[in-house]
Amino acid sequence: MISQLVRFLTVIGRHTYVTPSSYLELLSSFKRLITQKQDSTMKAKKRYLVGLEKLAFASSQVSIMFINILLFKMYTYTFLNDILIKLKFSITSEMTIALQLLRVCATEADYPSHHRSSPTHRITLGLQPDCLHRLRSTQRCVSVLSNPIYLKTPNTK
Repeated sequence: MISQLVRFLTVIGRHTYVTPSSYLELLSSFKRLITQKQDSTMKAKKRYLVGLEKLAFASSQVSIMFINILLFKMYTYTFLNDILIKLKFSITSEMTIALQLLRVCATEADYPSHHRSSPTHRITLGLQPDCLHRLRSTQRCVSVLSNPIYLKTPNTK
C-alpha cells in the first residue's frame, strides 16, 4: 500500500492520507460492489434455472411426441400391410381369372377350322390380347408386391 502511495506522489505530485472516513467510504464502496455482483449472479442463476426448466419440459414433450410417432408408425405399417395383403389377394384372383381366360383362348385356338367361325371363337380371339395384357400386368404387380421390402415390419430403433 505504501508503494502505491509513493507512486501516486511521484505521478500526480500530491500526498494522500488514509483517514477513518475515507476508509469507511472504501468499505461501503466495496460492500456496494459485492452487493451488485451478488445481484447480477443471482439474476444469472435464475435465468439458468428457468432455462433448465424449459429444457426439461421440452425434453418431456419430445419424449411424448417420439412415442406418438412410433405408435403412428406402427399403425401405418399395420394398415399398409393389410392393404398390401388385400391388394395381393385381389391381384392373385385377377391373375387366376386371366389365366383361365388364356386357357380358354388357347383351347379355342386348337379347335378345328370349322369351329373357328363360331361366335365363341370370335369372342375368344377378341379377348386374347386383353387376356395377355391383363396377365402380364398382374404378374408385374404380384412380383412387385412379393418384394420383401413391402411386407417388412416396422423398425423401432
